[in-house]
Amino acid sequence: METEISKKYQLAVNELYRAKDFFLNRFCDEERVKNAKVFITIQTSARKNNLGHFWADRWDGDTTKEGEEKEIYHEINICAEQMNRPVNDICQTLIHELCHMYNNVLGIEDCNSLQYHNKHFKSAAEKFGLIVDKFPGRGWALTSLSEEGISAVEAFQPDRSALSICRIAPEKIKKESEYIAITLKKEDYEELLQKAMDEWGLEKPKQVITKLLDELDL
Repeated sequence: METEISKKYQLAVNELYRAKDFFLNRFCDEERVKNAKVFITIQTSARKNNLGHFWADRWDGDTTKEGEEKEIYHEINICAEQMNRPVNDICQTLIHELCHMYNNVLGIEDCNSLQYHNKHFKSAAEKFGLIVDKFPGRGWALTSLSEEGISAVEAFQPDRSALSICRIAPEKIKKESEYIAITLKKEDYEELLQKAMDEWGLEKPKQVITKLLDELDL
């Protein structure tokens, strides 16, 4: 039985598909990117604090003719707990993930397994109406809408009511006792600590420990 929340969810997904088609038609001149098979979801992100993600070749599709191989779909996800942001921010996240799809379809590696966004991502993002800045440890990962991007969202005329859905984030459970033991030589520790401070733009060693614990969700 279809519920009201399932109807709202489908409306939100449909609006994201409409936005995907609009932004690709506006910013992309590659037909193979426009025609790429992509499955859009709204679910909890696999990585902490992520607003969205792009995963290549994630879903098996159906075939229309007997004997044909199944079509493979990419996945673009918008984090369900972050859907309560302004609509412009949601569109910006979608465009960010479309940039990853653009590069993937064209065979361009723009991000490694550590989520470091390289110059190829920066180039695509600027083409798609985004301002790109560096984020400590993640390269050119910090994006926002440029004036061109804002104009694109205004031209899209998003249905804000369709995107008014958000998953309630579970309260963070405080762990009573959890320890990590790392053994390093003093000189190795000092070198790694300095590298981390330089990479993340931190001033004090204590900030490195705090950031590491935050990344590990401890």
